[in-house]
Amino acid sequence: MKNGLYRNAAGEAFQAVKALLAAAAQQRERLAGLYPGEGRAGRGRRVAKVDLVIAMMPTTRMKEVAQHLGDEELERAVEKALDLHQFQHSGLDPEGGLSRYGSLDQVERDVEDVVEYVRRAAARPTP
Repeated sequence: MKNGLYRNAAGEAFQAVKALLAAAAQQRERLAGLYPGEGRAGRGRRVAKVDLVIAMMPTTRMKEVAQHLGDEELERAVEKALDLHQFQHSGLDPEGGLSRYGSLDQVERDVEDVVEYVRRAAARPTP
C-alpha cells in the first residue's frame, strides 16, 4: 500500500483469507452435511460436493463455510476479505452505492486487520 497499490493489497489480503478458509475447511466431516451429493470435476469425473467446495472455495460459499466452522474471528476476517474483494473490482465510492469503502483509510485498516489475523491464524498449531 506504500506505493498506492490499494486494490492489489486488497486482492492479496482476500486471497490469503480464502486460502486460510480452505485450510480450515479440511475438517471435511464438519461440512459434509452442508454440501451433500456429488458434482462434476474436470473431465466429467464425479466427486463429493463437499470436496469441490473445499478445493475451489468459491467466493459465493466463503461466508457460509466460515459460519459453519463456528470461529467468530474467522467469520469477521472472511467478511472483511469479501468487502476487500469487492473493493478490488469496484474501487472507492464515497456515496456507498458501488463499494462499501468511502476512503482509502478504511481500506488500509481492513487490509491490516485481515493480514494480522492471517498471520496469527497461520502461526497456530493445527489440530
